[in-house]
Amino acid sequence: MYYPPRSRLDLDASLERALAAAPRDPTLSDPWLLVYGSMLKDPPFTARERRRATLAHWERAFCLADPKMRGTERHPGLSLGLVRGGGCLALAYRLSAVSAWEDLRRVWQREMLLPLYVPCWMEAQTAQGPLEVLTFCTDTDSPLYERSLGEEELIERLATC
Repeated sequence: MYYPPRSRLDLDASLERALAAAPRDPTLSDPWLLVYGSMLKDPPFTARERRRATLAHWERAFCLADPKMRGTERHPGLSLGLVRGGGCLALAYRLSAVSAWEDLRRVWQREMLLPLYVPCWMEAQTAQGPLEVLTFCTDTDSPLYERSLGEEELIERLATC
């Protein structure tokens, strides 16, 4: 299960496509980034603001084989992915329009090296009202996507990788 990391050119092109799909120009208005996993504790950017947020009809699930950060190529661990489901509590970070490209580039270098996620814009609910946020949904076409792990297999993988 070897997947070479995406090149810097590929990462930059992916980021450009994501920004081009934004509902508003992220170079003119501060974009919001929604995080729900490892970036909750250690985001690779400085945010202007942070809000608790909820995504309706999406949930976190251990559904991504991870041969780099949480396991090995022979025994991949599992990462959280965002899939259709009940609801997901997360944090929304408001990035500065001035530094959004560089901030998101660091996010891309961390989260998009392997074919785990696809960037997507969606609406998140906050106490202050709805926000259009950029987040990472599970790439269900990825060879690293594991559809339906049973509870025993899930526990075994989490305990041993």
